Amino acid sequence: MRVTAFLAGGLLPENVRGTHSDAFVHVVDWYPTLCKLAGVVPTDDPPVAPLPVDPTRPDLDIYQGNLSWPSVDGIDVWPRLMGAAYAKRAVFWLSAETLIVNETYKIVTAQPSPDLMEAASVNDGWKNASGDWSADPGGCGTAYQNRTAFKPCVFDVVADPSERH
Repeated sequence: MRVTAFLAGGLLPENVRGTHSDAFVHVVDWYPTLCKLAGVVPTDDPPVAPLPVDPTRPDLDIYQGNLSWPSVDGIDVWPRLMGAAYAKRAVFWLSAETLIVNETYKIVTAQPSPDLMEAASVNDGWKNASGDWSADPGGCGTAYQNRTAFKPCVFDVVADPSERH
């Protein structure tokens, strides 16, 4: 869940240069953040709101052709990257199977299909810093090849960033 990223340039205040941040940032946050820095309104609201989702009508086009579209998911994360205090997101969906609650708990409710994954190879378990793989001991969302033992799980990604417990 954690990845390396960096910021550089003249917009960075001296007090954050050479520091690190544990701020929760998702790729969808870069668009609104860069818009704000450029002085552009970071919303792309449609002229017509999408229709409400109706579970009894899965064929319903909630976007009504080209009349509507989803709103921007991201938020301006510049203040949190600059070290300001911020309110944690209550819920953030990563996929149909996975969500983050309070930027602390990762809930995995189903096993992603290997057919939907873009990786060239699909392994079971966790990739270690050495490059080898550790087996998933409990079938908790990472045993992509063995699809017989899945169980839903919750990880505290702050206390357990490797998602092993």
